[in-house]
Amino acid sequence: MTPSKVATVEELSFRPIVESDIALVEEWLQDAESKRRLGGMIPFRPCFEYQQSKPGYHKWIVYHADTPVALTGFEIQEDGSAAVVLLVSPRRRGRGYGSCVLKALASVPEAQKVTTFVGLVEADHEVAIRCLEAAGYTEEGPDPEDPGFTRYVLTRKDYPTRPSSRRQGRRG
Repeated sequence: MTPSKVATVEELSFRPIVESDIALVEEWLQDAESKRRLGGMIPFRPCFEYQQSKPGYHKWIVYHADTPVALTGFEIQEDGSAAVVLLVSPRRRGRGYGSCVLKALASVPEAQKVTTFVGLVEADHEVAIRCLEAAGYTEEGPDPEDPGFTRYVLTRKDYPTRPSSRRQGRRG
């Protein structure tokens, strides 16, 4: 079933990424904007294998009904912060999925240890900035480790109240 409307947070489900998802993610990364912004994830297999071997990395394919709409995840740092990644399917962009996924991400069980979600975005990436802001993130300023990026944060006290995201079993 292909969703005709944007999902609500409650309608999204998160499934941990598995090896059979690599082809799907690589297809999404072939989009020109994805290549420009996330080229370091191409090819995706080495990224997947590295992250699968490290505790603290969590990645999911996000579904609306039976349709995969995004890849998201985070890496939990020693200080309790988590660097967030989000890749919305090119066919689903511009429909509000990105901000909806980011809102739901704060409710996954693995997020309970996270004190602050951090999104790093290039200053000219207006779509990502609007997405982060719509999800409740606030601008913190230039990233001290990479001044070419701006930090957007969502702290535990700012998490919107919502039910936990549904989880699906493994596919693939």
